[in-house]
Amino acid sequence: MFLEVLSVLVAVRLVGAITAPIMDCDETFNYLEPLHYLLFHNGLQPWEYSPAFALRSYSYLAYHAAVLYPLQMIFSADKVS
Repeated sequence: MFLEVLSVLVAVRLVGAITAPIMDCDETFNYLEPLHYLLFHNGLQPWEYSPAFALRSYSYLAYHAAVLYPLQMIFSADKVS
């Protein structure tokens, strides 16, 4: 009984995580945009990360960038010929 209930709950959570759009703009502009900026050296830099204010640290993003950088080097195609 426990495993059936647990598997239903996990399935519901997975469907929700896969199909739900990003509802909070902070998720995009405070984490995904600076991560893109670290990986591709272009993009938006929120004011919290800018050197003038430096309210947020890049240390959390650097962990994700370290994981994604090798993948970006392997699978990224040069868009400029």
